[in-house]
Parts: sequence; C-alpha cells; structure tokens
Amino acid sequence: MSDSARRMQLSCGELREAFDRSFSSLPSPERAGFENILGIHVANGSYALRLSEITSVMRSGTILPIPSKSGCLMGVIGIEGRVVPVFSLALLLGYASPEKAEWLVLCGAKSIALCFGEMEGYLQAPAADIPSDNTATPLGRHSRGSIKLGRGAATLIEVHSIVAEITDQGPSK
Repeated sequence: MSDSARRMQLSCGELREAFDRSFSSLPSPERAGFENILGIHVANGSYALRLSEITSVMRSGTILPIPSKSGCLMGVIGIEGRVVPVFSLALLLGYASPEKAEWLVLCGAKSIALCFGEMEGYLQAPAADIPSDNTATPLGRHSRGSIKLGRGAATLIEVHSIVAEITDQGPSK
C-alpha cells in the first residue's frame, strides 16, 4: 500500500470516528445557539413554551373535577402515583372558557399540570429570536413577546410566571 493510500485510509477512519462521536451527545441549546421550544395551540392561538421551563409533556387522561375557588383549576389527575392539580392554560391566558384538555405539560417543583387542546410539536428557535426576560409586551401578563415558528408567529408563554400566579393564590384565594 502506498503512502497516499495509507493516509487516505487513516483520514477516512478519523472522519468516521468523528462522525460517530458527533451523535454520542446532544449539544446544549446555548452552545448550539438554539432554544428548544414546544409549539402549541390554545383557543385557536399559536403559542410556544420553552422546554427548559417544563418537566414533561403527555396526553391528558381523565381529569377528576374537584370543588375549588380557582376558576382555572380543572381538577386533579393521577400521574406516576401522585395527585397533580390540572389548570386550564386557556383560562390562565385570559380566554373566556376552557378548551378540551387533550395535552398536559408538567411544570414547577410542585408538579402542576397545565392543559391545552393541540400540540404543534417540538421546534428549535434561534436564541437570538427569543425575546429577553426584560422585553415589555402588550400580548398578556404571561407572555414575553412573539417568535417565528414553523408556519408563522407564536406568542412565547412564560411558564414560570403562570406557576408563580398559581402557587401565590394558595388554597384560600
């Protein structure tokens, strides 16, 4: 085998190993310059949730209604042996009525579920396109501006703001 053939074989082997290594770990969104987003629809509006603000996404099961002073509390659901309160994302965003709870996102250390009707899916948005936390917005008390996703713009929901509102209400409010 000639020197050039040996170098070519070595080079191909190095490229193959580098290619294989590139799939062994996912780049962090910050390092890659993108943020992981969940695109959803609430009351026919397009919204986006940062995946870093939620712990899981699942199909909704049977929600057991319970009496509550909070109009946003739809009831409770059993998830992995825990009783989790389920709140209507539509009502929390200011819509007049809740929509059918097809999907749930779990969020917050207190395991709160937010329900909504439709999921668009997982998307990545350039971090530069994500409005900063100090950006004022007329879009509502739980939004931080809008971002371009897939087929159009979506309002970015600040999940931590919703969780804070829910947990500040407490059982007596």
